[in-house]
Amino acid sequence: MRQPIGAAPADGFSLVSYSFRAAGTKHIVYSGRDGHLHELSAGVTGMWKYTDLTQLVGAPLAENELLAAYDWKAGKTKQVVYVSGDGHIHELMCGMDDTWRHTDLMDATDASPAGNTALAAYAWETGGTKQVVYTGADGDVYELVCDQDGAWTFADLTSLTSAPLAAGSALTGFAWETDRAKQVVYVDSNFHVNELRMPLQPGAWEHTDLTQLMRLPEASEDVIAAHEWTPQFAKHVVFLDTAENPHIHSLMLKHGGRWQHTDVTDETGAPSIV
Repeated sequence: MRQPIGAAPADGFSLVSYSFRAAGTKHIVYSGRDGHLHELSAGVTGMWKYTDLTQLVGAPLAENELLAAYDWKAGKTKQVVYVSGDGHIHELMCGMDDTWRHTDLMDATDASPAGNTALAAYAWETGGTKQVVYTGADGDVYELVCDQDGAWTFADLTSLTSAPLAAGSALTGFAWETDRAKQVVYVDSNFHVNELRMPLQPGAWEHTDLTQLMRLPEASEDVIAAHEWTPQFAKHVVFLDTAENPHIHSLMLKHGGRWQHTDVTDETGAPSIV
């Protein structure tokens, strides 16, 4: 049966979804034609609830397509992260008290402004932290980190690792809990796939050019994805090459093993992307 909730129409540019494990709910967050961020949520009963998050907390408008959302088990919170027109990154956070709070992360950390190309956010349960990763107008990759005390810190990962500058929107971040590490993966101006990794111990960032390591084809600057694959104790990176009709490529590293590259399009006989 249809359930009218009076939700605002989407603008067709930004849409994310995630589950909030602590509350047992599922969530859809999207940008509206009014520049507001809107949330649709439902629990196990299946009844949907609509909230205009921007109006609720008095946050600035979302003026580009950069949007991320995730839950943080350690903090028992859910987070929505976006960029306003002045390059500031904003977090909308809600805990088990069902009260949304707004934080301007640039004001909280004096971090460099974000560009208009790439944004990612995720939780690292091993480290007990939540992370926001983005590219600045200078092409550097930056990280904002918050621990369970609620204190945010800022780091220029490019400067820390002497890694090449990022290019385009191909950037993501994720935790590999099996390896007790967090990773950022992106594509540089030479179309190389780069990984920035920080293990819990010794707690220092390190850089690997995955393209050079495995002699990969050039990667598209537009899109990249990565995640942990728990059943195989592995991490997995997926990218498109730069051919006129691109192939999908898979990079996988099992814990204690070596990186493996597979051209998934060739392997499966799937049609190339048109």
